[in-house]
Amino acid sequence: MPFSFTPDKKLRNKNSNFSRDSFRQRLKPQAILALKPAGFGDMLRQINKFLWVSDYYGYRAKVFTQGINDRNEISISEFFDELNITNDNLLSNYFDFSRSLSFTHFLETTKRFKNPLSTYYFQFDGKSYHTSFNPDLQKSFDIQHPRLLSALKKSNFYNQVIQTKKTKQKPKICIHVRRGDTARVRVADAKSIVKEKVNPDKFLHPQGVFLPFWMEKEVESDFLERYKKIDDYQSKLEKIMSRFTRPYDVILISDGMTKLAENLKQSFNYIFKDSKISTLEVENALNAEFDQILKKVDRHWIGERETFWDSLIEAATSDIIISNSPAFIKDTTKGLGLNIKFVKP
Repeated sequence: MPFSFTPDKKLRNKNSNFSRDSFRQRLKPQAILALKPAGFGDMLRQINKFLWVSDYYGYRAKVFTQGINDRNEISISEFFDELNITNDNLLSNYFDFSRSLSFTHFLETTKRFKNPLSTYYFQFDGKSYHTSFNPDLQKSFDIQHPRLLSALKKSNFYNQVIQTKKTKQKPKICIHVRRGDTARVRVADAKSIVKEKVNPDKFLHPQGVFLPFWMEKEVESDFLERYKKIDDYQSKLEKIMSRFTRPYDVILISDGMTKLAENLKQSFNYIFKDSKISTLEVENALNAEFDQILKKVDRHWIGERETFWDSLIEAATSDIIISNSPAFIKDTTKGLGLNIKFVKP
């Protein structure tokens, strides 16, 4: 009897189902979102929200970025590459701005009907963060979308985190001090570099040199609320340490005074005793704020120069993170099963 090969029925069904699903995906209208330039955590939230909304309304979703970034030491493209957010899975290399609509307009339109619009190019805008949805869809935004989660779990970043966790010998407490665009230093605490005639009660802030009253009026409340004194972090650390019964590591990460130093040199250079003082010298002088708490830590990464990935991996492999602004770390690690406990200072 001649030999005949009959494929396994389950395999035939699996291939058939895969082909059918692929065909259905191709029938869906495409949707491309141009990300709004923002912090990395914000952009991850933009992607996550867009993917859930696209699923709900039946779109095939990809996102577009121009790769420009002036808020961190690394570019958007480097950040996305490290997190495996690429053209192979989530990114589009083309966007037609002339045919685009704001994402808010799309969301407002879909409240009335679910039919696709005439364009599939959308730009994320500020209002899109706050547009309300039905409760089921709203809840999903707190969950990392499966497509985004799949990319992250295959990324270089996740691989480094897992490898670092395997070699970790002690529990780790991470103190995350956000400074950057929220930094403030009293002139009285920077007299080594600031002229004597500058009022010692003023604050050096990335947006200006203010008396306390004027800082409260001129600076957005969001920036003011994200600031916490080093004493608050130290008090919380001591409280947590008192409950530990076995050895632990304590690390500190912070974007430090890089932005403050740069802005002061660029716009307020007249306040310095030496007008030729370098930005790095200014930064180092302002970083004296951390001196007290550094006595309590085993390792630290401060500033925005060549510290980004080390800081993020250290945070992602911690057991407890003390942070007043944990959104970025949460958005990067969401759904990865890293079992991090976040506490406020």
